[in-house]
Amino acid sequence: MLQRRAARGWLIAYGLLAALNVIGGFLDLEELRTITKPFLMPVLLGFFVASLGGLHHPLATWVKRALMFSWAGDVLLMGEGDLFFMAGIAGFLGAQICYIIAFRPFTVLGPLRTRPWLALPYVGYGIGLVALLAPDLGALLVPVMVYAAALVIMAVLATGVSPVTAVGAVLFLVSDSLIALTELSDRLPDGAGTWIMPTYVVGQLLIVLGVLQNLGRWTGVRAKAHHIRG
Repeated sequence: MLQRRAARGWLIAYGLLAALNVIGGFLDLEELRTITKPFLMPVLLGFFVASLGGLHHPLATWVKRALMFSWAGDVLLMGEGDLFFMAGIAGFLGAQICYIIAFRPFTVLGPLRTRPWLALPYVGYGIGLVALLAPDLGALLVPVMVYAAALVIMAVLATGVSPVTAVGAVLFLVSDSLIALTELSDRLPDGAGTWIMPTYVVGQLLIVLGVLQNLGRWTGVRAKAHHIRG
């Protein structure tokens, strides 16, 4: 009972922080965004750990690491200048790699096992995004290609974890696409950047909830893959 209350408390705190951050973005309240952003991933991590209830599993371990890398990316992207921007993207690349390692063993449980062609829309999206950005990237073309590939692979592999995680991964993909389209080019109006954080905070939450579903640590959901190790 205490464990559930703790998890619920962390979840409420995350919802409040996320709502305040999003409001700050839409109302252009920079201080509100600055104050709330560094706490988002640590609080989501607290919810995840509390919900696990001491369960040790490779999926959970790598998701914890992904959330920590995401926190590093969040904080670094708050800095000014190209160096902080590249360091922030490196942090998120670390998060994508952790998610890829976490999700890879579950590919056999998802729709890709019998319908591998379902990965094509993801691949097409990634190629289209890089092609759209390419004229504006210059020396950043290769790093952006690497990150886009990691992001697409993560989203594809998420389909094997749970439908909820798959939706969350798509939102994460959209969020990072908006960062690229608003920060690295002028393909979208500046106002489009206000949707970066809403898609990000919801996407990360759905990824975590879907993982908890998979592990049987979310109310009313049975574990689907407790036998998988790796």
